[in-house]
Formats: sequence, C-alpha cells, structure tokens
Amino acid sequence: MRNDFSNWLNQKYLEWQIGSGGRKTISEFADYLNIPRSVVNHYLNGRTTPKRKNTEKIATKLGPEAYDLMGFQRPDPEFKEIRRIYDKATEVEKIELKRIFRDWAADRGYTVTEQQPKSDLEI
Repeated sequence: MRNDFSNWLNQKYLEWQIGSGGRKTISEFADYLNIPRSVVNHYLNGRTTPKRKNTEKIATKLGPEAYDLMGFQRPDPEFKEIRRIYDKATEVEKIELKRIFRDWAADRGYTVTEQQPKSDLEI
C-alpha cells in the first residue's frame, strides 16, 4: 500500500544509507529522524503518513519536499525565527508575547484563537 510519501521516504532512506557509508538499519534511520522506529516503519510501508509534527522532523533532516508530499505549507523562515524566540522565552514572557500578538492581530482585524496542545503520541 505504498503512496507517494512512502516511496519518497524509502528513496531518502536508501540515500541516507549510502551517505552514511553503508548498511544502516531502520532503527538507526528512525533515531536520526527522532521518530520511533515502529512509526517510521509504518511510513516506509505506506500504512500511515505523518502528521505535521513528524513531517517537520522529516523535512528538517531529509528535505522540504516532505511538506509538499503531505500537503502542508512550507514554513516561512521568519516564522521559524519567531518560533525560536518564543521557545526560549520564560512562561511569563510567553504570556506577554501572546498578549502583544493578539493585540497586534486585533488591530488589523484578525481573529486569534487559542490552540489546544497536541499529544506527544501524535504520529
């Protein structure tokens, strides 16, 4: 049941093996991607496809075309910088940054809604 993404990932796995100097296991590939081996195995076999979080991990290591294959918009480099700053902020600073952003968006007519945190188990 392979799909375009699993075909692409299998090709990237082979390229990664060659670039790593030889025979590497799926477990090592999964470690490289920072995704559980069983999940990577499902992706390679086409049993499932990644959600946004794992697509980001894969795209970071293997190339941005992962976003295209999954139908996700590629991240804006400026947004990545904003996200990096936000991730380093303290909890108090994050509250203030959210307030500033909501005010900025409201002044421009945008509606900002709070997103629910995603589960760490999301694949």
